[in-house]
Amino acid sequence: MLSVAIVEDDSRYSELLCRYLNRFAEENGESFKTYVFDDGLKFIMACGNNGGYNIVFMDIEMPNLDGLKTSRKLRAVDKNASLIFVTNMAKHAVSGYEVDALDFMIKPVEYFNFSLKLEKAIRIQKKLAQDVVMINGSDGFVKQKVSELYYVESSLHFVIYHTESGQIKSRASMKDTEKRLSAMNFARCSNAYLVNLACVDKVKGDTVHLAGGERLT
Repeated sequence: MLSVAIVEDDSRYSELLCRYLNRFAEENGESFKTYVFDDGLKFIMACGNNGGYNIVFMDIEMPNLDGLKTSRKLRAVDKNASLIFVTNMAKHAVSGYEVDALDFMIKPVEYFNFSLKLEKAIRIQKKLAQDVVMINGSDGFVKQKVSELYYVESSLHFVIYHTESGQIKSRASMKDTEKRLSAMNFARCSNAYLVNLACVDKVKGDTVHLAGGERLT
């Protein structure tokens, strides 16, 4: 299920986009969990509580915190969300490139145009889902690139993700973690370690040599 955020201070448009999402889901067999925010600040505060959103429809002209400022804050914590601007004027959408917006739509939004943008966002997010894993760490959810995740270590009632940028400790069992990562080319090399096979340099005896020089036994 993809999570979708609609950030729009005009309830007429947020309700319209919700109807479009429901229609698209019915016609295409997709499933969405939808969140609606009438203020950019509320949206940013929520981002840290639920692990972020796959797709974001962002109004540009909003009071307090406009869509562009909100999007800058979003990109500071999430670079993978597919961001689609919704605006009254095309000239405002040009600024979207500085926050890596996927696309934009001009109000009033028609369903056909909406469905094309949404299809593109879904394709991107499904591709990303194969390359990114969500980790529930001590500071909230973290999106971790699988290519930068070397191995997972079991530690009592926790697992420790060893990544390129450091360690992330998460309360979970090794059994459940193995199920999550098995389709991403991870394998158990012992009861204590789950290794990204793409990061293995060689195996000698009971020792796994990782590409960075680390050894697991």
